[in-house]
Amino acid sequence: MMKLAPKQQQRLLELANLERAQASAANSGAGSAAGGGATGAGAGSGAANKASTPERAEADKAAATLKRARDAAAAAQMAVDDMEAEILRIQQDERKLKRRNIDNKKQLATEQDPEIRKDLEHDKYTTKSRIADLMSELQEAHNEIHALRQNRDVHAAKVDQAKSELEAAERAADAEIGR
Repeated sequence: MMKLAPKQQQRLLELANLERAQASAANSGAGSAAGGGATGAGAGSGAANKASTPERAEADKAAATLKRARDAAAAAQMAVDDMEAEILRIQQDERKLKRRNIDNKKQLATEQDPEIRKDLEHDKYTTKSRIADLMSELQEAHNEIHALRQNRDVHAAKVDQAKSELEAAERAADAEIGR
């Protein structure tokens, strides 16, 4: 659910519609430009040939694949970053709770009032329980970060492969145009 004001939601919708319309116009414009170049008296036919060769289509497909691979790699990196931040938060919480537990023990050693001692004992128990929960949470986070890092590495390899494929497709398209 969006947490934007209705005016901002409307504006965002308008921008998305404009972007979609521009992309649609660009795609249909490229097709008509290629067709117009073929019927023209030689003017612009080099550009039309460049756009219409199978090699150029393959290069365009490779560029789109590279973009998707980069987007996926960025998302994978963001997931790793988020999990690393979560691990740091858990570790920070654990340190705070351990300091709190030590403080409770010190206060218990000197406190004589039974009611305050009861509260300190209860706080000590809940602190230990929370530390145990955090340790379990930390173990899960470490397991997950390993999987996320592997996923990130896989996506990085796919980006490298897509770059190589794009370079090869660009060379093939340029070679075809040079004929």
